[in-house]
Amino acid sequence: MIPYFCRRFSRFLLLATLGMAPTLQAQLPECRPFLEGPRLPLQGSDNALRTGATTLSDECVQVSVFGVTIPTMTVSYRSAYPFDRDDGSRWTGRGLTTAFTAGGRFEAGPLRVVLDPAVSYQQNRDFTLVGNRGFRYPYHTLDWPQQPGRGSFWTFAPGQSMIALQAGAAEVALSTENLWWGPARRYPILLSNSAPGFIHMRLGTSRAVDLGFAKLDLDILWGRLDESGQFDAIQDNDHRLFTGVFLELRPAFAPGLSLGIAGVQHNRWDEAGRLFLNLFTFPFNEEESTVGNGLLSFQASWQLKESEADFYAEWAREDFWLNADDLLSEIDHSQGYLLGFEKIVRGSSTPLRISGELIHLGASPTFQSRGQTKGRVSFYEHGLVPQGHTNRGQLLGAAIGPGSDAQYLAAELLFDRRTLGIYLERIRRDEDAYFDRFVHIYAFRGHDIEWTAGLMGEETAGQMRIQWESALSRRKNRNFIGLDGVNWDFLRETNLAVTMRAWWQPEAER
Repeated sequence: MIPYFCRRFSRFLLLATLGMAPTLQAQLPECRPFLEGPRLPLQGSDNALRTGATTLSDECVQVSVFGVTIPTMTVSYRSAYPFDRDDGSRWTGRGLTTAFTAGGRFEAGPLRVVLDPAVSYQQNRDFTLVGNRGFRYPYHTLDWPQQPGRGSFWTFAPGQSMIALQAGAAEVALSTENLWWGPARRYPILLSNSAPGFIHMRLGTSRAVDLGFAKLDLDILWGRLDESGQFDAIQDNDHRLFTGVFLELRPAFAPGLSLGIAGVQHNRWDEAGRLFLNLFTFPFNEEESTVGNGLLSFQASWQLKESEADFYAEWAREDFWLNADDLLSEIDHSQGYLLGFEKIVRGSSTPLRISGELIHLGASPTFQSRGQTKGRVSFYEHGLVPQGHTNRGQLLGAAIGPGSDAQYLAAELLFDRRTLGIYLERIRRDEDAYFDRFVHIYAFRGHDIEWTAGLMGEETAGQMRIQWESALSRRKNRNFIGLDGVNWDFLRETNLAVTMRAWWQPEAER
Protein backbone atom coordinates (compact mmCIF):
# COMPACT_ATOMS: atom_id res chain seq x y z
CA MET A 1 0.00 0.00 0.00
CA ILE A 2 2.74 2.49 0.96
CA PRO A 3 4.88 1.90 -2.17
CA TYR A 4 1.71 2.28 -4.30
CA PHE A 5 0.87 5.61 -2.60
CA CYS A 6 4.45 6.81 -3.04
CA ARG A 7 4.36 6.03 -6.76
CA ARG A 8 1.04 7.83 -7.23
CA PHE A 9 2.19 10.85 -5.19
CA SER A 10 5.45 11.12 -7.17
CA ARG A 11 3.56 11.00 -10.47
CA PHE A 12 1.20 13.69 -9.25
CA LEU A 13 4.09 16.02 -8.36
CA LEU A 14 5.76 15.42 -11.71
CA LEU A 15 2.58 16.09 -13.68
CA ALA A 16 1.83 19.17 -11.61
CA THR A 17 5.28 20.60 -12.33
CA LEU A 18 5.18 19.79 -16.05
CA GLY A 19 1.71 21.27 -16.36
CA MET A 20 2.62 24.78 -15.22
CA ALA A 21 2.44 27.35 -18.02
CA PRO A 22 5.88 28.72 -18.99
CA THR A 23 5.19 32.34 -19.88
CA LEU A 24 6.85 34.86 -17.45
CA GLN A 25 9.82 37.20 -16.89
CA ALA A 26 13.28 35.93 -15.98
CA GLN A 27 14.78 39.34 -15.26
CA LEU A 28 13.00 39.89 -11.95
CA PRO A 29 15.11 40.44 -8.79
CA GLU A 30 17.03 37.31 -7.84
CA CYS A 31 14.58 35.34 -5.70
CA ARG A 32 15.55 31.78 -6.50
CA PRO A 33 15.17 29.04 -3.92
CA PHE A 34 18.40 28.69 -1.99
CA LEU A 35 18.81 25.02 -2.90
CA GLU A 36 19.52 26.05 -6.49
CA GLY A 37 22.58 28.02 -5.47
CA PRO A 38 23.30 31.70 -6.14
CA ARG A 39 23.84 33.34 -9.55
CA LEU A 40 24.62 36.77 -10.89
CA PRO A 41 23.31 39.32 -10.29
CA LEU A 42 23.57 38.43 -6.64
CA GLN A 43 21.07 39.63 -4.09
CA GLY A 44 22.48 42.54 -2.11
CA SER A 45 26.12 43.53 -1.80
CA ASP A 46 27.36 40.54 0.15
CA ASN A 47 28.98 38.02 -2.15
CA ALA A 48 30.39 35.36 0.14
CA LEU A 49 28.31 35.06 3.31
CA ARG A 50 24.96 33.48 2.45
CA THR A 51 22.48 31.33 4.33
CA GLY A 52 19.18 29.74 3.43
CA ALA A 53 16.93 31.87 5.59
CA THR A 54 18.53 35.19 4.63
CA THR A 55 18.20 34.35 0.95
CA LEU A 56 14.55 33.48 1.47
CA SER A 57 14.02 36.72 3.36
CA ASP A 58 15.46 39.24 0.88
CA GLU A 59 12.86 40.36 -1.68
CA CYS A 60 11.33 36.87 -1.61
CA VAL A 61 8.71 37.11 1.14
CA GLN A 62 6.20 39.67 2.29
CA VAL A 63 7.88 42.37 4.36
CA SER A 64 5.30 42.57 7.14
CA VAL A 65 4.58 41.09 10.57
CA PHE A 66 3.45 37.84 9.00
CA GLY A 67 4.60 36.49 5.66
CA VAL A 68 5.31 33.35 3.70
CA THR A 69 8.45 31.69 2.48
CA ILE A 70 8.59 30.42 -1.08
CA PRO A 71 6.48 27.29 -1.64
CA THR A 72 8.78 25.21 -3.82
CA MET A 73 8.35 21.86 -5.55
CA THR A 74 11.26 19.96 -7.07
CA VAL A 75 11.21 16.81 -9.22
CA SER A 76 14.43 15.04 -10.23
CA TYR A 77 15.23 11.89 -12.18
CA ARG A 78 18.51 9.97 -12.58
CA SER A 79 18.54 7.02 -14.99
CA ALA A 80 21.69 5.09 -14.05
CA TYR A 81 23.36 6.29 -10.84
CA PRO A 82 22.96 9.10 -8.28
CA PHE A 83 24.66 12.46 -8.10
CA ASP A 84 23.90 14.16 -4.82
CA ARG A 85 24.52 17.88 -5.38
CA ASP A 86 22.86 21.00 -3.91
CA ASP A 87 19.79 19.10 -2.72
CA GLY A 88 19.81 19.64 1.04
CA SER A 89 17.90 17.03 2.99
CA ARG A 90 16.79 14.99 -0.01
CA TRP A 91 18.83 12.19 -1.59
CA THR A 92 18.96 12.51 -5.38
CA GLY A 93 19.49 8.85 -6.12
CA ARG A 94 18.70 6.69 -9.10
CA GLY A 95 15.08 7.00 -10.16
CA LEU A 96 12.56 9.67 -9.21
CA THR A 97 13.00 12.15 -6.36
CA THR A 98 10.38 14.71 -5.36
CA ALA A 99 10.49 17.41 -2.71
CA PHE A 100 8.21 20.14 -1.42
CA THR A 101 8.98 23.05 0.90
CA ALA A 102 6.64 25.68 2.28
CA GLY A 103 6.44 27.75 5.41
CA GLY A 104 5.91 31.09 7.01
CA ARG A 105 7.71 34.04 8.51
CA PHE A 106 7.05 36.26 11.50
CA GLU A 107 8.74 39.53 12.40
CA ALA A 108 8.15 41.71 15.45
CA GLY A 109 10.76 44.19 16.60
CA PRO A 110 14.07 42.39 17.02
CA LEU A 111 12.50 38.93 16.61
CA ARG A 112 12.57 37.10 13.30
CA VAL A 113 11.19 33.60 12.83
CA VAL A 114 11.33 31.55 9.63
CA LEU A 115 9.68 28.12 9.44
CA ASP A 116 10.43 26.44 6.13
CA PRO A 117 10.24 22.63 6.52
CA ALA A 118 10.84 20.19 3.67
CA VAL A 119 9.34 16.83 2.80
CA SER A 120 10.74 14.61 0.07
CA TYR A 121 10.21 11.19 -1.46
CA GLN A 122 13.14 9.21 -2.85
CA GLN A 123 12.52 6.25 -5.14
CA ASN A 124 16.14 5.16 -4.57
CA ARG A 125 16.38 2.43 -7.19
CA ASP A 126 19.26 -0.02 -6.95
CA PHE A 127 22.48 0.36 -8.91
CA THR A 128 25.86 -1.37 -8.88
CA LEU A 129 27.92 -0.66 -5.74
CA VAL A 130 31.64 -1.12 -5.15
CA GLY A 131 33.37 -3.06 -2.36
CA ASN A 132 32.24 -5.58 0.22
CA ARG A 133 31.43 -3.18 3.08
CA GLY A 134 27.74 -2.83 2.40
CA PHE A 135 26.77 0.71 1.47
CA ARG A 136 29.99 2.32 2.71
CA TYR A 137 32.38 3.82 0.19
CA PRO A 138 35.46 1.59 0.58
CA TYR A 139 38.27 4.03 -0.28
CA HIS A 140 37.77 6.50 2.59
CA THR A 141 36.64 6.34 6.18
CA LEU A 142 34.09 9.09 5.51
CA ASP A 143 30.46 8.78 6.48
CA TRP A 144 29.63 9.00 2.78
CA PRO A 145 27.55 5.92 1.83
CA GLN A 146 27.07 5.05 -1.80
CA GLN A 147 23.37 4.54 -1.11
CA PRO A 148 21.26 5.24 2.01
CA GLY A 149 19.83 1.73 2.21
CA ARG A 150 17.59 -0.18 -0.18
CA GLY A 151 14.19 0.83 -1.44
CA SER A 152 12.13 4.00 -1.46
CA PHE A 153 11.76 6.24 1.58
CA TRP A 154 10.45 9.58 2.80
CA THR A 155 12.46 12.37 4.40
CA PHE A 156 11.09 15.06 6.69
CA ALA A 157 13.39 17.90 7.72
CA PRO A 158 13.08 21.37 9.30
CA GLY A 159 14.80 22.79 6.21
CA GLN A 160 15.67 26.50 6.08
CA SER A 161 14.13 27.29 9.48
CA MET A 162 15.47 29.66 12.10
CA ILE A 163 14.67 31.92 15.02
CA ALA A 164 16.80 35.05 15.43
CA LEU A 165 17.12 38.12 17.62
CA GLN A 166 18.69 41.31 16.30
CA ALA A 167 20.23 44.26 18.10
CA GLY A 168 21.48 46.79 15.61
CA ALA A 169 23.78 44.97 13.23
CA ALA A 170 24.30 42.06 15.66
CA GLU A 171 22.26 38.89 15.42
CA VAL A 172 22.04 35.63 17.35
CA ALA A 173 20.14 32.77 15.74
CA LEU A 174 19.23 29.15 16.35
CA SER A 175 18.82 27.51 12.99
CA THR A 176 18.80 24.42 10.79
CA GLU A 177 19.31 26.39 7.57
CA ASN A 178 21.96 25.46 5.06
CA LEU A 179 25.10 27.57 5.09
CA TRP A 180 26.91 28.59 1.91
CA TRP A 181 30.35 30.04 2.58
CA GLY A 182 32.56 31.48 -0.09
CA PRO A 183 32.08 32.95 -3.57
CA ALA A 184 31.74 29.64 -5.47
CA ARG A 185 28.60 29.06 -7.54
CA ARG A 186 28.95 25.33 -8.18
CA TYR A 187 31.69 23.82 -5.99
CA PRO A 188 31.85 25.55 -2.56
CA ILE A 189 34.81 24.05 -0.71
CA LEU A 190 33.82 24.52 2.94
CA LEU A 191 30.04 24.75 3.21
CA SER A 192 27.34 24.22 0.61
CA ASN A 193 23.81 22.86 0.51
CA SER A 194 24.62 19.31 -0.64
CA ALA A 195 24.00 17.96 2.88
CA PRO A 196 21.02 18.52 5.16
CA GLY A 197 21.31 21.65 7.24
CA PHE A 198 22.50 20.90 10.78
CA ILE A 199 21.22 22.47 13.96
CA HIS A 200 23.48 25.29 15.02
CA MET A 201 23.70 28.54 16.92
CA ARG A 202 25.00 31.48 14.94
CA LEU A 203 26.37 34.69 16.41
CA GLY A 204 27.36 37.47 14.06
CA THR A 205 26.13 40.32 11.89
CA SER A 206 22.75 40.58 10.22
CA ARG A 207 24.10 43.28 7.92
CA ALA A 208 27.52 44.64 7.08
CA VAL A 209 29.14 46.87 9.71
CA ASP A 210 30.77 50.00 8.31
CA LEU A 211 34.26 50.41 9.81
CA GLY A 212 35.12 53.38 7.66
CA PHE A 213 37.96 51.77 5.76
CA ALA A 214 35.88 48.65 5.05
CA LYS A 215 32.59 46.89 5.65
CA LEU A 216 32.67 43.81 7.87
CA ASP A 217 30.54 40.66 8.04
CA LEU A 218 31.13 38.06 10.71
CA ASP A 219 29.65 34.68 11.60
CA ILE A 220 30.58 32.44 14.54
CA LEU A 221 28.99 28.98 14.63
CA TRP A 222 28.47 26.15 17.07
CA GLY A 223 26.63 23.15 15.69
CA ARG A 224 25.99 19.43 15.97
CA LEU A 225 26.69 17.08 13.08
CA ASP A 226 24.94 13.70 12.92
CA GLU A 227 26.03 10.34 11.61
CA SER A 228 24.10 8.36 9.01
CA GLY A 229 22.63 4.94 9.66
CA GLN A 230 25.13 3.30 7.29
CA PHE A 231 28.38 4.28 9.02
CA ASP A 232 28.68 2.09 12.11
CA ALA A 233 26.70 0.67 15.04
CA ILE A 234 28.60 2.60 17.74
CA GLN A 235 26.15 4.94 19.44
CA ASP A 236 28.80 6.93 21.32
CA ASN A 237 30.05 8.65 18.15
CA ASP A 238 26.74 9.48 16.47
CA HIS A 239 27.26 13.23 16.98
CA ARG A 240 30.19 15.63 16.53
CA LEU A 241 30.85 19.20 17.54
CA PHE A 242 31.15 21.65 14.65
CA THR A 243 32.60 25.10 15.24
CA GLY A 244 33.36 27.74 12.66
CA VAL A 245 34.27 31.35 12.03
CA PHE A 246 33.69 33.36 8.87
CA LEU A 247 34.99 36.90 8.42
CA GLU A 248 34.54 39.01 5.29
CA LEU A 249 35.88 42.49 4.53
CA ARG A 250 34.86 44.74 1.65
CA PRO A 251 37.47 47.52 1.45
CA ALA A 252 36.21 51.03 0.80
CA PHE A 253 39.08 51.79 -1.61
CA ALA A 254 38.06 48.96 -3.98
CA PRO A 255 34.30 48.84 -4.65
CA GLY A 256 33.13 45.31 -5.41
CA LEU A 257 36.13 43.61 -3.79
CA SER A 258 35.42 41.06 -1.05
CA LEU A 259 38.13 39.34 1.02
CA GLY A 260 37.21 36.50 3.32
CA ILE A 261 38.71 33.97 5.69
CA ALA A 262 36.85 30.99 7.10
CA GLY A 263 37.80 28.15 9.39
CA VAL A 264 35.85 25.15 10.67
CA GLN A 265 36.66 22.42 13.16
CA HIS A 266 35.34 18.95 13.88
CA ASN A 267 35.70 17.44 17.33
CA ARG A 268 34.18 14.57 19.24
CA TRP A 269 30.85 15.38 20.85
CA ASP A 270 32.06 14.19 24.25
CA GLU A 271 34.74 16.92 24.02
CA ALA A 272 32.16 19.66 23.38
CA GLY A 273 32.38 21.14 26.87
CA ARG A 274 36.16 21.49 26.77
CA LEU A 275 36.45 22.63 23.14
CA PHE A 276 33.34 24.81 22.90
CA LEU A 277 35.39 28.02 22.75
CA ASN A 278 38.16 26.58 20.58
CA LEU A 279 36.74 28.34 17.57
CA PHE A 280 39.78 29.07 15.48
CA THR A 281 42.98 27.44 16.65
CA PHE A 282 44.67 27.01 13.28
CA PRO A 283 47.73 29.22 13.73
CA PHE A 284 50.60 26.98 14.78
CA ASN A 285 48.63 24.78 17.17
CA GLU A 286 50.33 21.44 17.51
CA GLU A 287 48.22 20.26 20.43
CA GLU A 288 44.87 20.62 18.68
CA SER A 289 46.09 18.68 15.65
CA THR A 290 45.95 15.54 17.79
CA VAL A 291 42.38 16.16 18.98
CA GLY A 292 40.21 16.97 15.98
CA ASN A 293 40.31 18.21 12.42
CA GLY A 294 40.22 21.67 10.90
CA LEU A 295 39.73 23.24 7.49
CA LEU A 296 40.83 26.74 6.54
CA SER A 297 39.86 28.86 3.54
CA PHE A 298 40.96 32.21 2.08
CA GLN A 299 38.61 33.78 -0.45
CA ALA A 300 38.52 36.75 -2.78
CA SER A 301 35.89 38.05 -5.15
CA TRP A 302 35.69 41.18 -7.28
CA GLN A 303 32.37 42.25 -8.72
CA LEU A 304 32.78 44.80 -11.51
CA LYS A 305 29.26 46.21 -11.67
CA GLU A 306 29.80 48.48 -14.66
CA SER A 307 31.28 45.59 -16.61
CA GLU A 308 28.70 43.17 -15.19
CA ALA A 309 31.44 40.71 -14.34
CA ASP A 310 32.54 38.77 -11.29
CA PHE A 311 35.87 37.02 -10.76
CA TYR A 312 36.57 34.94 -7.67
CA ALA A 313 39.07 32.53 -6.14
CA GLU A 314 39.42 30.38 -3.05
CA TRP A 315 42.37 28.55 -1.49
CA ALA A 316 41.76 26.04 1.27
CA ARG A 317 43.72 23.65 3.45
CA GLU A 318 42.49 20.41 5.00
CA ASP A 319 44.82 19.95 7.97
CA PHE A 320 46.34 21.80 10.88
CA TRP A 321 49.93 22.91 10.62
CA LEU A 322 52.31 22.20 13.49
CA ASN A 323 54.43 25.34 13.41
CA ALA A 324 55.62 28.15 11.13
CA ASP A 325 58.29 26.00 9.53
CA ASP A 326 55.71 23.35 8.68
CA LEU A 327 53.42 25.92 7.04
CA LEU A 328 56.09 27.72 5.02
CA SER A 329 57.92 24.58 3.93
CA GLU A 330 54.84 22.68 2.73
CA ILE A 331 52.21 25.31 2.12
CA ASP A 332 50.66 23.07 -0.54
CA HIS A 333 50.14 20.25 1.97
CA SER A 334 46.48 19.13 1.76
CA GLN A 335 45.55 22.22 -0.26
CA GLY A 336 42.51 22.72 -2.46
CA TYR A 337 41.71 25.65 -4.70
CA LEU A 338 38.91 27.11 -6.82
CA LEU A 339 38.71 29.72 -9.60
CA GLY A 340 35.58 31.09 -11.23
CA PHE A 341 33.98 33.91 -13.18
CA GLU A 342 30.65 35.22 -14.47
CA LYS A 343 30.17 37.85 -17.17
CA ILE A 344 27.15 39.46 -18.83
CA VAL A 345 27.75 40.20 -22.53
CA ARG A 346 25.38 42.73 -24.14
CA GLY A 347 26.63 42.87 -27.70
CA SER A 348 23.20 42.07 -29.14
CA SER A 349 19.54 42.56 -28.23
CA THR A 350 19.67 39.43 -26.03
CA PRO A 351 22.21 39.53 -23.19
CA LEU A 352 24.44 36.50 -22.78
CA ARG A 353 25.65 35.27 -19.39
CA ILE A 354 28.90 33.27 -19.50
CA SER A 355 30.19 31.52 -16.41
CA GLY A 356 32.88 29.04 -15.53
CA GLU A 357 34.44 27.40 -12.53
CA LEU A 358 37.20 24.91 -11.76
CA ILE A 359 38.13 23.17 -8.53
CA HIS A 360 40.99 20.93 -7.43
CA LEU A 361 40.81 18.82 -4.26
CA GLY A 362 43.48 16.23 -5.05
CA ALA A 363 46.17 15.45 -2.48
CA SER A 364 49.63 16.95 -2.84
CA PRO A 365 52.83 14.82 -2.78
CA THR A 366 53.80 16.19 0.66
CA PHE A 367 52.29 13.06 2.25
CA GLN A 368 55.59 11.33 1.47
CA SER A 369 57.47 13.68 3.81
CA ARG A 370 55.08 12.88 6.65
CA GLY A 371 56.42 9.38 7.08
CA GLN A 372 53.40 7.84 5.40
CA THR A 373 54.10 4.84 3.24
CA LYS A 374 50.49 4.54 2.11
CA GLY A 375 47.61 6.92 1.88
CA ARG A 376 47.30 10.65 1.49
CA VAL A 377 45.83 13.57 3.36
CA SER A 378 42.51 13.69 1.53
CA PHE A 379 40.12 16.58 1.67
CA TYR A 380 37.17 16.17 4.06
CA GLU A 381 38.81 13.17 5.79
CA HIS A 382 40.69 12.80 9.07
CA GLY A 383 41.59 9.77 11.17
CA LEU A 384 40.55 11.31 14.49
CA VAL A 385 37.12 12.26 13.16
CA PRO A 386 36.31 9.26 10.93
CA GLN A 387 32.95 10.59 9.71
CA GLY A 388 34.79 13.50 8.10
CA HIS A 389 33.28 16.70 6.76
CA THR A 390 29.76 15.30 6.47
CA ASN A 391 26.31 15.46 8.00
CA ARG A 392 23.89 12.54 7.86
CA GLY A 393 25.98 10.81 5.23
CA GLN A 394 26.29 13.73 2.80
CA LEU A 395 29.24 16.05 2.17
CA LEU A 396 29.13 19.52 3.68
CA GLY A 397 31.45 20.93 1.03
CA ALA A 398 31.90 20.30 -2.70
CA ALA A 399 29.70 17.46 -3.90
CA ILE A 400 32.43 16.01 -6.15
CA GLY A 401 34.13 14.62 -3.02
CA PRO A 402 37.70 14.12 -1.82
CA GLY A 403 40.58 13.79 -4.26
CA SER A 404 38.52 15.14 -7.14
CA ASP A 405 38.78 17.94 -9.65
CA ALA A 406 36.18 19.46 -11.95
CA GLN A 407 35.69 22.10 -14.63
CA TYR A 408 32.42 23.78 -15.62
CA LEU A 409 31.55 26.20 -18.44
CA ALA A 410 28.08 27.59 -19.19
CA ALA A 411 26.42 30.11 -21.50
CA GLU A 412 22.86 31.42 -21.03
CA LEU A 413 20.71 33.69 -23.14
CA LEU A 414 18.74 36.15 -21.00
CA PHE A 415 15.51 36.81 -22.87
CA ASP A 416 12.92 39.22 -21.53
CA ARG A 417 10.63 36.43 -20.42
CA ARG A 418 12.89 33.41 -20.00
CA THR A 419 16.47 32.16 -19.91
CA LEU A 420 17.95 29.36 -21.99
CA GLY A 421 21.44 27.95 -21.61
CA ILE A 422 23.89 25.13 -22.20
CA TYR A 423 26.80 23.86 -20.13
CA LEU A 424 29.68 21.41 -20.23
CA GLU A 425 31.22 19.76 -17.19
CA ARG A 426 34.13 17.40 -16.62
CA ILE A 427 34.68 15.65 -13.28
CA ARG A 428 37.55 13.33 -12.39
CA ARG A 429 36.74 11.73 -9.06
CA ASP A 430 38.85 10.52 -6.15
CA GLU A 431 42.31 10.69 -7.65
CA ASP A 432 43.66 10.04 -4.14
CA ALA A 433 42.23 6.53 -4.17
CA TYR A 434 43.28 5.97 -7.77
CA PHE A 435 46.92 6.91 -7.20
CA ASP A 436 47.07 4.82 -4.03
CA ARG A 437 45.68 1.64 -5.57
CA PHE A 438 45.39 1.54 -9.35
CA VAL A 439 47.59 3.96 -11.26
CA HIS A 440 50.64 1.68 -11.31
CA ILE A 441 48.56 -0.88 -13.25
CA TYR A 442 46.16 1.11 -15.38
CA ALA A 443 48.07 4.40 -15.88
CA PHE A 444 45.78 6.96 -17.58
CA ARG A 445 43.16 4.35 -18.55
CA GLY A 446 41.53 3.66 -15.19
CA HIS A 447 40.45 7.10 -13.95
CA ASP A 448 36.89 7.60 -12.72
CA ILE A 449 35.93 10.35 -15.14
CA GLU A 450 32.61 11.83 -16.19
CA TRP A 451 31.70 14.14 -19.07
CA THR A 452 28.36 15.98 -19.00
CA ALA A 453 26.51 18.16 -21.49
CA GLY A 454 23.37 19.89 -20.32
CA LEU A 455 20.55 22.27 -21.19
CA MET A 456 18.95 24.59 -18.64
CA GLY A 457 16.36 27.29 -18.54
CA GLU A 458 13.90 29.33 -16.55
CA GLU A 459 10.34 30.41 -17.28
CA THR A 460 7.92 32.67 -15.44
CA ALA A 461 4.11 32.71 -15.35
CA GLY A 462 2.46 35.30 -13.18
CA GLN A 463 3.90 34.73 -9.73
CA MET A 464 5.01 31.21 -10.66
CA ARG A 465 8.58 30.54 -11.74
CA ILE A 466 9.99 27.32 -13.18
CA GLN A 467 13.57 26.21 -13.59
CA TRP A 468 14.53 23.11 -15.52
CA GLU A 469 17.71 21.26 -16.37
CA SER A 470 18.38 18.24 -18.53
CA ALA A 471 21.83 16.66 -18.77
CA LEU A 472 23.42 13.61 -20.34
CA SER A 473 26.55 12.18 -18.71
CA ARG A 474 29.01 9.57 -19.86
CA ARG A 475 31.04 8.08 -17.02
CA LYS A 476 33.91 5.62 -17.10
CA ASN A 477 35.08 3.47 -14.17
CA ARG A 478 32.55 4.78 -11.65
CA ASN A 479 34.04 4.26 -8.19
CA PHE A 480 36.70 2.07 -9.90
CA ILE A 481 34.25 -0.82 -10.21
CA GLY A 482 35.97 -3.82 -11.80
CA LEU A 483 39.53 -2.55 -11.38
CA ASP A 484 41.26 -5.55 -9.82
CA GLY A 485 44.60 -5.57 -11.63
CA VAL A 486 43.42 -8.23 -14.09
CA ASN A 487 40.24 -6.86 -15.64
CA TRP A 488 40.60 -4.47 -18.57
CA ASP A 489 36.93 -4.42 -19.56
CA PHE A 490 36.19 -0.97 -18.17
CA LEU A 491 32.74 0.00 -16.93
CA ARG A 492 31.03 2.69 -19.00
CA GLU A 493 27.64 4.17 -18.10
CA THR A 494 25.28 6.76 -19.55
CA ASN A 495 23.22 8.76 -17.08
CA LEU A 496 20.24 10.94 -17.98
CA ALA A 497 19.49 13.60 -15.36
CA VAL A 498 16.37 15.77 -15.41
CA THR A 499 15.39 18.32 -12.76
CA MET A 500 12.43 20.68 -12.66
CA ARG A 501 11.81 23.20 -9.89
CA ALA A 502 8.71 25.36 -9.55
CA TRP A 503 7.92 27.95 -6.93
CA TRP A 504 5.40 30.65 -6.17
CA GLN A 505 6.93 34.06 -5.54
CA PRO A 506 4.70 36.41 -3.56
CA GLU A 507 5.07 40.10 -4.24
CA ALA A 508 6.95 42.00 -1.56
CA GLU A 509 5.07 44.63 0.43
CA ARG A 510 6.73 48.01 0.88
